Amino acid sequence: MGMGGAFTALAADALSSFWNPAGLAFLRKNNFTAMYTKQLDLIPYALGAYAFPAGRNYFGVAFITSGDDALRESTLIGSYAKPFRLPIFGVAALGINFRYRNSTFGNNADGGENRSQGSANGFGLDIGFLKTIGKGTRFGLFLRDAANSMTYNNTTRGVTYSESIPAALVTGIAQRIHKKAILAVDLEKALYDDVADKIHVGSELSLLR
Repeated sequence: MGMGGAFTALAADALSSFWNPAGLAFLRKNNFTAMYTKQLDLIPYALGAYAFPAGRNYFGVAFITSGDDALRESTLIGSYAKPFRLPIFGVAALGINFRYRNSTFGNNADGGENRSQGSANGFGLDIGFLKTIGKGTRFGLFLRDAANSMTYNNTTRGVTYSESIPAALVTGIAQRIHKKAILAVDLEKALYDDVADKIHVGSELSLLR
């Protein structure tokens, strides 16, 4: 994955819906991106995102889907961001995501008669913050799944149950170390005892500009 997953402080285009919705406030014009691949040449994976400014308000919509008939997971995201001015510290931005999640499982014909079949639906809420410090440094915060719930319906067993997705607080900082080079670091702090913390580090060197 580009930048090693360290993108919380760098988000500034349509992909901000995935990494930090506050990054939408740094858009200069409409932005669209999409991709499709097969992970390990086996699992279909696709995403798309569109974002646009509307005066001093910024909006985005994005989707991501992966899997096959055995297990497919899809998420639709609606995003909003707003820049504001902090006393002394200058301009910063806040952003929010509303997520709708859907999952289906057990629809593969080769799964056997005893396979579990069903689906799941749920929602999530994310909050983001982004601040440019000077000319070469950016600082970001992303509270992912601050509120969320998933409800599973196992039609094979006739069982319905709900559970939460572990929330995480991601702190990111990015530094332009040269006019053609950027270094970024994200610390992903899990908010559940049984989920490990993660550190993401990435760098980018532009050769053609």
